[in-house]
Amino acid sequence: MKIPLLTSLVLLSALPLLTPKALCQAKPKQEGVKVVMKPRSIYPVRLGGVYLYGLGESSDPMENSAKAGTPLSQANQKFITDYLDAVALPANSITPQTYPKMLKEQPLLVPLLYLSGSTLYEQENYPGNVGGWKPSMIEWTLRDEAGKEITHPDASGHWMDMGNPDWARHWRRTAGQKVQNYGAIGTVVSEMLLGNAFLPENVSKYPTLKERGEATALWLQRVHGDFALYPSSIGFDRFVGHSVPAVAEVFREPELSGRQWDYLHPFMDGAWCEDWLYPYWSDYANPMGQRSVQLAAGKRFSKNGMTFIATAAYHNDGELETLLAYFLLVSQKQGTMVFQPMPILPNMPKEAGLSLAVLKQQVKEKASLLQAPLGWAIEPLMHILCEEGRVVLRRRYTNGVVYANPEDKSPAHLNLGSSMQRVNGEKVGYIDLPPNSGVILYYPKLTNTAPKKTQTTTDKKIKIIPKKG
Repeated sequence: MKIPLLTSLVLLSALPLLTPKALCQAKPKQEGVKVVMKPRSIYPVRLGGVYLYGLGESSDPMENSAKAGTPLSQANQKFITDYLDAVALPANSITPQTYPKMLKEQPLLVPLLYLSGSTLYEQENYPGNVGGWKPSMIEWTLRDEAGKEITHPDASGHWMDMGNPDWARHWRRTAGQKVQNYGAIGTVVSEMLLGNAFLPENVSKYPTLKERGEATALWLQRVHGDFALYPSSIGFDRFVGHSVPAVAEVFREPELSGRQWDYLHPFMDGAWCEDWLYPYWSDYANPMGQRSVQLAAGKRFSKNGMTFIATAAYHNDGELETLLAYFLLVSQKQGTMVFQPMPILPNMPKEAGLSLAVLKQQVKEKASLLQAPLGWAIEPLMHILCEEGRVVLRRRYTNGVVYANPEDKSPAHLNLGSSMQRVNGEKVGYIDLPPNSGVILYYPKLTNTAPKKTQTTTDKKIKIIPKKG
């Protein structure tokens, strides 16, 4: 199967001085090459992610659509093509016609299947299942110290040994058939051995993270090649524990040297960073060192045209603005790095952001942040500023600037030099950034980006709600 485009893509970030109208009127220099524009291209916060819940027409937002086999509604198909750059859906909720139809509407969409890398279910249509279970496959399962099969939390599920070549061959063959049948370009792979928190510690064959990392690398190497692989990257921030061959110069990021990101990179086409900056299962943001690694990973993939799904949690607008500021600091080619909002909502499970219905609600309620019309980056990379002995990160866009304070403990103060405008319309002349916080600012000319009732004509101090912990 063919992976769509790349040669037909004109990256707007490389043309910051042209207006959208001028770009639409521009003629391709090479005859026969179609210029395809990103939808909503002045909005640099690009959305995408893995969605298993709330896929139906009128289903409950947290209905397990994947398990129930609820079909993806026509309205939700349109929402995906209108707002998302990458999406991973369960085969149970779509048909072989779903993705081809979406690609006609949005040729630059990255369509993926959601599959498990280490679980095989006896029930054929179980969410994430590659299928094809036979009793003889019991020899491929993961064992404990006593040599017994490790019990899976689902009655019909089996933990498969990712170091077993027979399991790798079966997965590559059956997953490839699914990818082809559904018109996807590849698969998001969940439950990697390296970061699988559901497994007990007494896995005799893989007693340490080093062994789990080596088995994960071997499995990825064996299944890679026929279609795109986007593994869940939990645990990829850790050091490998042995020497790692250097990646090609174009992929090098100092923060990733010696880590699983470098070790596994040759066998990945993208990544689902399920714990990007703020894991949805935790009450705390990742520490500064881990955040630096995950920012570098996002930059590596996006600058090289490889899809990176940044999945991050937040409790309030201040935390969301911080996450988006970090996103805007490192995102490179438009649409290659996508943000999956994971709101922590009252009376809802922490994984609520895996619901498409919840995403639609967030896009509507948080439009000033998730649809911030910043335009295109006019600085290729984030800049490091030193203000009063404090490090501040900055990146300028055609319509504004983003700042972030990456420190875990030290606040930062920054004089702007002239009045600028927050996403809610408030005008400010300086900012005080608490530890691990960020802000999105517009140039004064954008006076209509927020409701008039929230605008003010006096310079005020920005108050950003710091993250918990």
